[in-house]
Amino acid sequence: MKSKTISPVRMTVTAIFASLFCVCAWIAVPNPFGGAMFTMQTFAILLAGLMLTPLDAALAGLVYFLLGLAGLPVFSGGVTMYQRLFTPFGGYIIGFFIAPFVVSLVKTQLMNPLSGSDNPAKARGLKLAVYLLSAVIVGTLVIDTAGIIQFRLMTGMDWSHIIFTGAIVFLPTDIIKALLAVILAAALEKPLKHFYK
Repeated sequence: MKSKTISPVRMTVTAIFASLFCVCAWIAVPNPFGGAMFTMQTFAILLAGLMLTPLDAALAGLVYFLLGLAGLPVFSGGVTMYQRLFTPFGGYIIGFFIAPFVVSLVKTQLMNPLSGSDNPAKARGLKLAVYLLSAVIVGTLVIDTAGIIQFRLMTGMDWSHIIFTGAIVFLPTDIIKALLAVILAAALEKPLKHFYK
């Protein structure tokens, strides 16, 4: 989605995504691969990065962060930022804040060379590859890196143990959520671009 001005529609879409972050944070599902429960928050974060411009994605992340800063229970488990940010798991909040912007920025930069392609089928295939790269690799890496670093700083545990329990054990479900975000973003891009101006 490309736009030069922040229209009422763009502000509304940005607010909707910020709300989606909150709702998906409350959807907790047992992890079939072990470890703690996982939420659908990563799905919402990656979807925003894939569907919004870098500016709008950053604004959605900022609104979400400010809601948490205001003391609202918008994080997993229905907790506030002050109950989570200064714990070993607080780094993931930082990751959720910056990941939408980074994913959108990477996607936009990689998509620019494809805009002039005269082969629609090839362009669609390359676009899907860009979406997969942006969501599965970049988005997941940003979120997990922020989480792992803070966990290490606050606990002093071995890197190998932290990486396994804080990232690898969630990798299968993170990939599934990223793929869902890619599929939904690709499906909604065409219908939404007509009024997202």
